[in-house]
Amino acid sequence: RVASGRRRRHREERPGVVSSTAMPPPEGEKRRRRVPSHERTLLCFVQALVGMRTIVELRDDVAIKGVLVDVDDRMNCVLEHAVRRTPEGSTMKLERVYVNARTIRFVHVPKDVDPSELIERKRLERFEASRHYQRLAAFGPRNPQKPVGGGEYGPSGAS
Repeated sequence: RVASGRRRRHREERPGVVSSTAMPPPEGEKRRRRVPSHERTLLCFVQALVGMRTIVELRDDVAIKGVLVDVDDRMNCVLEHAVRRTPEGSTMKLERVYVNARTIRFVHVPKDVDPSELIERKRLERFEASRHYQRLAAFGPRNPQKPVGGGEYGPSGAS
């Protein structure tokens, strides 16, 4: 595509258009914390089920019961020690199975799980992990590695 030579105006440069970030909140009101996208969907809930025995029901009425090992950001799932049951009633044992997110209809939640507690625990884990990595970025590792083979007396340890 060939550039036309015209400069595009940004939103802040347009007359009569006010950016939402340009104005501070009104007096007495606090700015609301923006909730990250992974906390606004049910994906965080399904990811919190990792390690539990669940049933994943597929679009073609196949049900796979197993231990949920991994759920990625697109909700593709990996189950281990699974049993695949078809609508006709036939079963097949699978050591490890990958389920494409597009084929998932339902993810059954175990009866003994409290959803709000599970989501809160997952949120706290993410928060602690982000604080840990921020601390490492700001201060470096707690136990920096010592130089190998060098030192006061040289590599052999004697002069």
